[in-house]
Amino acid sequence: MALFLSSLAWSHQFHFYATRGDTLTPDRLATVRWIGDSTPWTARVYAHPRGLGYYIGGLAPRAWDAPFPVPLVGREAQHAAYRCALGWDAGCNPYSLRDDYGVDYIALDESAWEQIADTPADGWPRTATSPWLRLEHEEGPVKVYGWQ
Repeated sequence: MALFLSSLAWSHQFHFYATRGDTLTPDRLATVRWIGDSTPWTARVYAHPRGLGYYIGGLAPRAWDAPFPVPLVGREAQHAAYRCALGWDAGCNPYSLRDDYGVDYIALDESAWEQIADTPADGWPRTATSPWLRLEHEEGPVKVYGWQ
């Protein structure tokens, strides 16, 4: 019985994550193809959610990194730079993610179920109007930003 329940629990968790975070949707696939076709081989992409980054690394292929929903110990400064680049925090250098961490592009799926801790209610509209970012590609809710 314990083996059955363990198997059932694993299956439930796998289904939960596979259908929400790591699924390659048509919009994500088109974005990954665009990244592979339209960015330099040396480009580094910061992706949200992490599942999108897996596909960028495997199919584009490009170097990638991604935030965790909450910042990991030792990566708080990088998480803060990401939030700043998205236009969510004031009083910071919005180019820090580019200059300090070598990020060339930011790929975002705004419809992702996985959210970043303390995301402002107007977070994605703030990102879209941030003057230091330039929208390079848009496929449904999936967007790729470069730097102005």
